Amino acid sequence: MLTVDIDARKQPMIVGNSTDPALWLDLVQRYGRPDWVITNPPFSDAYQILQCALEAATVGVAFISRLSFVEPTRGRGPWLSSHPHDQRIVLERWSYTGNGRTDASTTEWLIFVKDWRILTPPFGVSAFGYRPRP
Repeated sequence: MLTVDIDARKQPMIVGNSTDPALWLDLVQRYGRPDWVITNPPFSDAYQILQCALEAATVGVAFISRLSFVEPTRGRGPWLSSHPHDQRIVLERWSYTGNGRTDASTTEWLIFVKDWRILTPPFGVSAFGYRPRP
């Protein structure tokens, strides 16, 4: 397991800008490709980080995003069309500030895998009702 954070006040193994493809290339060269990248990126940087993470990972990426992330915007729509998520787990609204108020949007885990068969449960249907791709 390797931890990376942009905030040097945290206790990660590496401090760096995860939107920079050069950081990912350096990490892959130093540590090898990760099987999975699991991240809760800043929402404003989620798209750039997702692209780098999916390129680096051998199995897939799981990351938290706003529910609206999968809307086909001009910036990310074409990429998302050719890299669809394989599963999503929608979360209840949560107060990240701890003051009891909810954030402005609902979040979800989006799961992207290189080989969709790893998500295929026995008998073909998961607890969430997903069926494997044909």
